[in-house]
Amino acid sequence: MAAEKLRNQTEQKDMWDLSPLFTDDTAWESLFDSIKNRISEYDAFRGTLGQSAARLRAALDVDMELSRALDRLYTYAHLKNDEDKTNSVYTALLDRATMLYTRIAEASSFMTPEIHAIPDATMNGFLADTVLEPYRYYLTRLLRYKPHTRSLEVEE
Repeated sequence: MAAEKLRNQTEQKDMWDLSPLFTDDTAWESLFDSIKNRISEYDAFRGTLGQSAARLRAALDVDMELSRALDRLYTYAHLKNDEDKTNSVYTALLDRATMLYTRIAEASSFMTPEIHAIPDATMNGFLADTVLEPYRYYLTRLLRYKPHTRSLEVEE
């Protein structure tokens, strides 16, 4: 039976290529800092999602942009951590990505109840507006849960 190789003995061709996510850990850190500094952007949208289709679109754009960037961060950290469970550097990256995920979830937690609170007639008008076209499917699916979602005050 062949002896197991240590991670640092594994040939590069047998490792995951994570370069499509980040070229190196410095690039990861840069995006991490960028996302962390943008969390406060959610505050500008709190209480305003029902003002117009354009306002809702702007909030969804920020949320999706941050969510997609966070997915990249988390995926990289998770896979690097899985490469070698003895490497505490990547355990720390994964922990930081998880904490950032929690902070974003907390900052954006008002969005679903606030979208559900938009009166049906208003939301139907929003959905007819072309500005929300990229999010029409997302919003339609989200609104299916409206009857099962409590008010913003209760959710908080």
